[in-house]
Amino acid sequence: MKYLLVVLSVMLFGCAQTPPPTSSNTMDWQTFGEETALKGKTKQTEASLAEAASTPSIDANLYAAYGQGYEVGKTQYCSQNPRALGRRGESYFGICDDIDKWFRFHFERGQNQNIVFDNPALP
Repeated sequence: MKYLLVVLSVMLFGCAQTPPPTSSNTMDWQTFGEETALKGKTKQTEASLAEAASTPSIDANLYAAYGQGYEVGKTQYCSQNPRALGRRGESYFGICDDIDKWFRFHFERGQNQNIVFDNPALP
């Protein structure tokens, strides 16, 4: 059930992604990729970016710049404390699973710790 909620959240979250840059400047696309990852969002495909931009396709150089920026942001995002992330009530969409197999586990521990400590009904 928990995984179904995560999948549904990711699907809904994907619809609410920030639109890509309208410029042809690779730095704009690199910044966009980095900001996407720093928010913990999953990397978009070339097709999904083109759809979000309402264009038939994204230039390969712009998508490569987006990917480079995304990797920089992902490295920064995944270097934070996953328990603290969970305790703050943040969402986690699995972008660190390939970097740290324990990231999700520690994130969920942080979420559960927050629930236990914030529940006045528990001793």
